[in-house]
Amino acid sequence: MGPVEGSSAGSRSTVLSPEQLGGLMKGDGDSRIEDIAVSERADMLYISVRTLGVSESGTVFSFKMVDGVLSNATRLMWDSLEGSLLLDTAPSALYLLSHYDLFVVPAPFTQHDEVKRVYAVSPANSQRLVDLSTLFIEGTDCVVSDWQT
Repeated sequence: MGPVEGSSAGSRSTVLSPEQLGGLMKGDGDSRIEDIAVSERADMLYISVRTLGVSESGTVFSFKMVDGVLSNATRLMWDSLEGSLLLDTAPSALYLLSHYDLFVVPAPFTQHDEVKRVYAVSPANSQRLVDLSTLFIEGTDCVVSDWQT
């Protein structure tokens, strides 16, 4: 991740090293980052981590971000048994997409927040969920102002 303004805008900087990821997982086996999502205000970073091996699982962490520096991680006390989780943010929710299920949790979350299944497809057929995007659709219950720089 890099700054969005200034002379180094767009340059890369490491926010989570392999050693830090290993420390988060505390010996749960070989792990890799599966997906990353940033909140609309760029103050929260969400990371989906896939643990590989005989009992694959997917775990989600959140970090507060201040000037590109991460705070202590909050681990959601819920694991996906499918392993792979894609993330997408909305103003007050984080969506978690597995191959067969779509889940939602409040954003930002605490470790004990409840993850709710909002959509599912049967693994018995050939359907799979492959991607997720959230869109804002202007309606009568919201007011949109002109873009300001």
